[in-house]
Amino acid sequence: MLLKKRWFRRSIGLLLSIGVLVIGIRRITADPNLREIDTYFSFAASPDRSLLATTSGDKITLWRLPALTVEREISSPAMVEPRTIAWRADGQAFAMSSGKDNDTVVIYDLGNTTVSIIVDEKSRFITKLAWSPDAQWLAIGYGEAQIDLLHVPDGHSTQTLHLLPKKILDGHSNFVTDLTFDATGQMLISGSYDGMIRQWRVDDGTLLDSFPLHGGDVKSMALSPDGQTLATGAGNTVRLWNLNDGTWRDAFMRHKESVNSVAWSPDGQWLVSGSGDYHGGEYGLYESKHRTVQVWQASDGRSLFTFGGQEAPVAGVAFSADGQWVISGATWDGLRRWKVK
Repeated sequence: MLLKKRWFRRSIGLLLSIGVLVIGIRRITADPNLREIDTYFSFAASPDRSLLATTSGDKITLWRLPALTVEREISSPAMVEPRTIAWRADGQAFAMSSGKDNDTVVIYDLGNTTVSIIVDEKSRFITKLAWSPDAQWLAIGYGEAQIDLLHVPDGHSTQTLHLLPKKILDGHSNFVTDLTFDATGQMLISGSYDGMIRQWRVDDGTLLDSFPLHGGDVKSMALSPDGQTLATGAGNTVRLWNLNDGTWRDAFMRHKESVNSVAWSPDGQWLVSGSGDYHGGEYGLYESKHRTVQVWQASDGRSLFTFGGQEAPVAGVAFSADGQWVISGATWDGLRRWKVK
């Protein structure tokens, strides 16, 4: 039974980490310098886009962007098969999920290499992490459809934290797939396999609103650099939500298969997104052949570039700080960079 449980959790972890790919108008060749890495579960660019963190085995690798050179490899006894990862807003620390059952949060400080460990006594499977802009709150999403809001006043504690003040947010009916705070840090936005986007007030955990995204599971969200627009990937479509007036815009950014990841360019003019489902094969899933990365004009949904060539589902995408490169990574096919300007 334990083996079954772990197999299920590993499969879900892989599903939730699948990233970005798509099909479009123009094909651009990849940078020839493919960076090979072991199979990894998570891919996250630092807030200033100077570093990319990937999780693999029992370590975190930091890559310098856009060159994709290894800056640092980080390991610790506290890091056991790290999966999802989230950078703190100052770029000096990150939180990651860890443990054979992916039920522990580790906070690692790059400056003094201290490690904080947050233990969940309920042993729930962690699917997503997000920091508030002021680093006072850490949101943790679970496969059990719950969200914890943990108050982390300093973010630097070296002790094991079992009983942090927290709020438990109930409302979703399926895996929590993505989390993001608004620019003020006063609202948390969550997405789920139940096809819903939900807004929560941070100070008291009140559910403010819910929106169904017709067409499929919500797999990815990204807040624009100006904090005004939320991009969501659900079903085979990228939609844009104006946080000021609550209106949605379907910009006709559509793919052949499910959209798994979205990210904004530094100036907020472009979006990169991707698709490609797992349906069978290893872990009882087969792989989609639609493994491409697509760049869009955010204002009108026009397709600008299409990238292909990775031989595995893409687990993430990011723009470089100058907006000239898109970085993509596949779960067992390494990292690639693509010139877009």
